[in-house]
Amino acid sequence: MKPVCVRSAIRRVLLVFLMSVVSCLVGAQSRGIPESVSAEEPADLKNPFEGDPAAIERGLEVYNERCSFCHGTRGHGAKGPCLTCGHFLYRGGSNAQLFATISGGIPGGQMGAFASSLSSADIWKIIAFLREETTKRNAEAGPETGAAPAASSTSPVPARAAPAYVPPISGGADND
Repeated sequence: MKPVCVRSAIRRVLLVFLMSVVSCLVGAQSRGIPESVSAEEPADLKNPFEGDPAAIERGLEVYNERCSFCHGTRGHGAKGPCLTCGHFLYRGGSNAQLFATISGGIPGGQMGAFASSLSSADIWKIIAFLREETTKRNAEAGPETGAAPAASSTSPVPARAAPAYVPPISGGADND
């Protein structure tokens, strides 16, 4: 091959490569974020069960079966973090981020993946329950603070909400 032909071939390859890159960039911009959504807060997925009382009840049932051991009664926190306080440290608290965390878990962390053991509908129902519980918790706290209700004691330790259900203790030497 002549040196002129090699240069010409290299130029053609570079030209095709540059056109491909430009085409990808232009295509990505046209499929990018809609103008009405800011770059700081991406659009969230709509939970198909949010606000549905029957779905929220089912979400509570599944939550109690699969989540309460680590995250406490009604999402108030235990071994795992509080899920009704509005603070999510790993992926964030959007519907999409919560769905991803529940279904995929936290790699290298204690939160396991539930995609193989929970249906997508049940994961959405858990999220609907958590949203409802967060709304109730914020309403109890009052609109001015958005924090948990103040403790009535003078203890320096913050009060935690009492569980909705405490199972009876049976057996043992003290029970007659």
